Amino acid sequence: MFKRLFALTVILICGLSFANSNDLQLMPSLEWQKQNLEENIHSKIDRILKSVIKKDQYNIDVEVLTKSQSEPQFYDSQKKNKPLGGLSRSGDITKSEAIEKKKEEENPELEKVTSKAQIKFDDVNPAEESEDIVTFSKFGIQAPLVDDFKDFQPDGKIVLTMQSSDDGSRIKKLKEEFQRKEDDFKHKLREIQSANNISPVEQMWKYNNSVDVFKNLKAVNITIRLSTALSLEVKQAVKNYVNSIRFNLGKVIPVIKFENALLGADTNIPTREDKIKEILNYFGKFSTLIGVLVGMILLGFIGKSLINKFFELSAAQSNAQTVKLEGQQDHNKDDDDSSEPGAPVIGGEAGGAGDLTGEYCGVERFKSYSKTSAKDAALLVKGWLQLNTKQSQSALRALVQQLENVDLSEVFSMLTDRERNEWKDLLNKPLSTAELASANKYISNEVVQRIIIPNVITDPETYDLIIRIRPEQVSELIEKKPEISSVLLNVLNTTFLNKVLSHCDEEKRGKIVDSAFEVREQDIINSQDKLKEVLQEYVQTFDKIPFIDKVITILPDASLDIELSLYEKLHKNTSVKRIKEVGMLSFPSFLIERFDEKNLKAILSEYDLEKKVKMLLTADEDIKKKFMDIYAPSGSKANDLLSLEFENYEKDERELEKLMNDKDAHWKSFVDYVRKRIVKDKELLNAAEEAIDTWTHSLGGDSSYDNVEELKVA
Repeated sequence: MFKRLFALTVILICGLSFANSNDLQLMPSLEWQKQNLEENIHSKIDRILKSVIKKDQYNIDVEVLTKSQSEPQFYDSQKKNKPLGGLSRSGDITKSEAIEKKKEEENPELEKVTSKAQIKFDDVNPAEESEDIVTFSKFGIQAPLVDDFKDFQPDGKIVLTMQSSDDGSRIKKLKEEFQRKEDDFKHKLREIQSANNISPVEQMWKYNNSVDVFKNLKAVNITIRLSTALSLEVKQAVKNYVNSIRFNLGKVIPVIKFENALLGADTNIPTREDKIKEILNYFGKFSTLIGVLVGMILLGFIGKSLINKFFELSAAQSNAQTVKLEGQQDHNKDDDDSSEPGAPVIGGEAGGAGDLTGEYCGVERFKSYSKTSAKDAALLVKGWLQLNTKQSQSALRALVQQLENVDLSEVFSMLTDRERNEWKDLLNKPLSTAELASANKYISNEVVQRIIIPNVITDPETYDLIIRIRPEQVSELIEKKPEISSVLLNVLNTTFLNKVLSHCDEEKRGKIVDSAFEVREQDIINSQDKLKEVLQEYVQTFDKIPFIDKVITILPDASLDIELSLYEKLHKNTSVKRIKEVGMLSFPSFLIERFDEKNLKAILSEYDLEKKVKMLLTADEDIKKKFMDIYAPSGSKANDLLSLEFENYEKDERELEKLMNDKDAHWKSFVDYVRKRIVKDKELLNAAEEAIDTWTHSLGGDSSYDNVEELKVA
């Protein structure tokens, strides 16, 4: 028994090893194979569609249909039965049957015993001492009872014979013979089975064949739903791609159906709130970093303001600790110490104040200086107003911020209305502590310099005229009145004097310098009245005209005719410099056509087409012709386009009439565009300045306005 189990185990192990070596294993059930096939088909189509459209723009449904599964014939060998071999289920004679037939031919007695007759009769008379018998009433004879009813033939039939004296030995012999035959039959059967037995590998193969999805495949249905938002071209491309896929399903051809459907791309359209939420969520990822950066920036601003405040307080404390002495004593001392009078700082540009510093606060020095010499203090203020630098402006603001009106009243009385208005314009905001300290230092240095080098010109009006004169006017004065010009050269500072001499030729320059050397300080003092009279002829003066401010305000919105008239009035009532400044802020529309061809073409090319058509259609004929010749000459594509647009408007009389009624508005829109472009375009800005210069020259103005005094607007 143990040997048989061991042999069976070895056979099973060998069979499994053979199956594994040939990659033979049990296939999953047919339903699982159907699902795997559906997933593979779905994946193959999905890879193609993802390369063309988005994931939420399509949907794929795959259905695999199979036949009913057949029962595998495990014991039906693939080898056809040979003579004396195999387990035949047909009419062929097997090996066991042939052996049995041969045995019967050799032993005829065995046939009698094993006959299929129900009862066997014997004609030998039974012995008297016979055993129990059964009387068959039907036949009228007696039959001996079989010794053992448990003795059966292989076919299950009972053998009955008439008992005789040697029946026991015969029956025993028959039993032994039957047992021998049975054992022999079993042995032969095992040999036959071992010779033609079906292997486990073949049985596994039969099973796999019976559940193979491809051998049981009936049909494959594929449904592809496409988003309604896709265009027809995209849908057609998708169909072509899918239909060209090779599914390798054998004889079965898949049925592919396309449908239009509402998918996620059509229903899940993000709203504005969703987009805002998405942006906030994105920046929320960097909230920590943003918080740190904002915190650092805030700390930087706070730290900077604290440091600035610290320095301002330190400067204020330093100013407060300066020693103040009597201004009058300081003035007398300075007058006594002054040994060399020199030229005052007047005439266009002031000389440097130097780095002189004193023990006094600047405003205290000026206060003492104005009390002892109000006229000199007024001349100093006039110089600061004319100088118009950041330091001089800060000095004027510092005086008003720190002195009382009583301390400045006498200085105010010596200034003209124009100078007072200029000073007033500077008082737009107070100085900080640091700015105040710097201004006081500048005031102190200026006062000390004036004390050391006092002004020879003591008349404020004469001083004011000298301040406002221009270099070219001095050059003209030298030629016409050389005797008074030599006095004037002695009161001008070196920088302004150099500009004056540059306007003179070499011969004139030599004569005037020689005559200036002959003038003494007393000659200057004695000639002040005459110098004042001559300067009044050459220096242009203006009175304050309040209506000029209103004219400048309405210029940007004025029509073409009114604008030209206002500019002409401004030219008569204010300086050329002021006209040019106003013109650069609100460029005169009547000067646009004076731009060169290059700039005009650039302006018209970038102007909006619809606005350009309306402006040209309603513009004056001269302007329209000039603009068309520059931007759209005859025969050009631009000319054809504009002509077509003009015809469209001219066909509709009501629309054309409406355009003509808004003529000024269309021109004003174009002018506003040009003014904005002038501010941004440096080349156009230079062209605008040149156009204004040319126009002012045509009115008799002077384009060199660097030293022309302007009126400050209150």
